Amino acid sequence: LDRGNTGSIVLSSNTITSTATLGSPYYGLLIATQGVGGVFTGLSIASMTFSSLPAGATAVNFLGGTFLSTFTAVAFNETSGVNINARPLAVASTIWMSAPSGVRTGAAYASDPNQVVHWPFFNPPPGCGMSYDVGQNGAWSYTSIKQAVNAVNGTTLSTNTCVVVRDTQTYGEQVTVQNITSNGYRFTIMSDPSFISSAPVVNPPQNSTAAFQIANASVTITGINIISTNSIAWGVLASSPSIIITSVNVQDAAGKIWGGAMSLGSYDTVSCSSVTMTNASAIGFYLNGSSMTAVSYSSAQTNSSNYGALYLSGASSNTIAGCYISNPNGPGALLNTTARYNTISLSSMTGGGSGGGLQLSNASSNTITGSYMSVSGMAGAYLANANGNTISLSTITGGSSSVGLQISGGYSNTITGSFMWGPGAYGAGLGSNTIGNTINLSTITGGSNAFGAIQLYGGASSNTITRSYISNPGGRAAWLQSNANGNTISLSTMTCGPGWRGIDIDGASSNTITSSFMGGGGQGASLYNNARWNTISLSTIGNNSGYYGLGLDASSNTITGSFILGATLSANANGNTL
Repeated sequence: LDRGNTGSIVLSSNTITSTATLGSPYYGLLIATQGVGGVFTGLSIASMTFSSLPAGATAVNFLGGTFLSTFTAVAFNETSGVNINARPLAVASTIWMSAPSGVRTGAAYASDPNQVVHWPFFNPPPGCGMSYDVGQNGAWSYTSIKQAVNAVNGTTLSTNTCVVVRDTQTYGEQVTVQNITSNGYRFTIMSDPSFISSAPVVNPPQNSTAAFQIANASVTITGINIISTNSIAWGVLASSPSIIITSVNVQDAAGKIWGGAMSLGSYDTVSCSSVTMTNASAIGFYLNGSSMTAVSYSSAQTNSSNYGALYLSGASSNTIAGCYISNPNGPGALLNTTARYNTISLSSMTGGGSGGGLQLSNASSNTITGSYMSVSGMAGAYLANANGNTISLSTITGGSSSVGLQISGGYSNTITGSFMWGPGAYGAGLGSNTIGNTINLSTITGGSNAFGAIQLYGGASSNTITRSYISNPGGRAAWLQSNANGNTISLSTMTCGPGWRGIDIDGASSNTITSSFMGGGGQGASLYNNARWNTISLSTIGNNSGYYGLGLDASSNTITGSFILGATLSANANGNTL
């Protein structure tokens, strides 16, 4: 448009393309100064498409003046160059963009230092200095999340930059974030913050690595749901530090995600998110060698017999807080392969099958506090060759035929201020080569006549149970079996069911029971099957009507400084001291 026109100029239903290959610069539409005195209100554009322009071409180029105009349904479909060059316009100009579209739409692609071009709905959300807006109706800068992210990949950020999904449609794509230089800023992929009860969905194509593959630091994903109707490996695969995932839900009712919902690296954060996996091999939250990663106020439900809904493998110094973890077919939370210094707090962990609600295998120095662990199968909490771990202020329950706490082959673990219940077995079991563990200030309850509320067996030695209440209304309270040697029970109460014993020392040696009460519905204490060199001191050994407080069918034991409601010594009771 040459200079000096007056009146009205309307451009409607035009497509502008070019096959030029020589000369530069190129413009789709060149607009000189119009009107009297350089002020013009008569220009309007409706339904104009720019496509296939030479590389680097400017779609609309103003040469100067003051314009008050509205451009409606302009599509910037070129793949490079500036959409509108408004730099020469007077600051009193106003160009209203109504329903723009195309890959080069928006302020991000304009040359507009005076901000005279107004892009509707393209104001970046709070915290975003620049936004790349996505919607499938053609009114936004991009029609796919992948397209918008690819426009940022390979660039250096100059401000906090956001890809904002402005609708709640389903996007059938894998989104990969990579090669962005953060420059101290953050790149965010988010839903429109006005969405409250709905969110956009990503449903990746068949054999995708993930819905979101994040190979870049300082990235946030928020307010987006992931489903899969195709076979893929992961919902989110994060391999870089400083990744934040919040309000992201991975739902796989069809069992198409075979790896897991979220694989996290180090220094990452997940919050207010939920994952539901039904594939038999899928993990919920997977921390493989990760450190300093936090998962909070989130839930994971899976169906795997081999992996936990929460799975930390060789991971250290991570924090899990306020989470609900469930796996009816295996471990709820599984920490193994030297997972150490991790903390789980204020969380619920439920397992099934042959897994524990919490399962520590070859894991050390982890802390579980203020949490609930339960199981329908093996054990509410199962520690196998796990050392130096602490469980405090927690509830640990077994199923109808399973145990509360099971420690096998571990040493120096501490259970304190906790409640352990085994409705169909023992509340706490310390098994083969379990050495130097401590249960303190706790309640241990059993529910079976075939087990003790607490049971030490198979070489459990040098363990300490102190300041605890131990009860089994259906059987023995405490049962120390053969080769459970050198253990100490102190300042504790042991009560049994009718006809049973407060404590059975059954072939175990060199154990110490001190400052405790033993009694209930039967005999207080019974020592038999070559139980030797055990000591009961400063204790009360009670009984129920028809039973002696103490039964001795063993040799070389010492009972001292104690109150005994009757005692019976068999012919095999030799060398004992009372």
